[in-house]
Amino acid sequence: MTRWITQSLLALLVAAPLLGMGPPAQAQNYRSQTMVQEGSWLLEMTYNTQRRSSWCVAKGENTQGQVLSFAISYQGGTWISVYDASWSWDERAERLTVSVDGNDWSVDARAKGPGIGFRAPSPQVRRDFTRHLSGGSTATLSAPGMGQIGVFDLAGARTALSQLEKCQLIIAQAASNGQPPF
Repeated sequence: MTRWITQSLLALLVAAPLLGMGPPAQAQNYRSQTMVQEGSWLLEMTYNTQRRSSWCVAKGENTQGQVLSFAISYQGGTWISVYDASWSWDERAERLTVSVDGNDWSVDARAKGPGIGFRAPSPQVRRDFTRHLSGGSTATLSAPGMGQIGVFDLAGARTALSQLEKCQLIIAQAASNGQPPF
């Protein structure tokens, strides 16, 4: 559990500015609740008690300890990223290709430190991308000049990703009422 929290917080260091969440605070300021866990996939709702903001993260971990995550804020901003503790990338733009069972989806991403990711420019792009992943059995990620950077088993992804929209509705409703989501 501590490893998941650490990975989530490090992934949020990369994603936070793009989601409008600001930098993550100390771990004691976070309350999390697992909504779904299936296979190597988990959907978690998190509330920052200091900033009074919430987000949902659907994530899957592969056998190398890499984490593919989908973070969505209560406002609907979505950041899709891959985290690997062994990476130490200089900040730069990268072309990221996600191949699901041989069907490619390429996006312009940002790499920095232990992560690479991109912000979904619209809810429709988020839904299209999650549908792309949910329908497959294996996702292979690659970047030019680096080759393959990760392979993820998608067993369980469909369940976690299908509940991501529901999680976002819960946190958005709680935010509009000025309340924590749980």
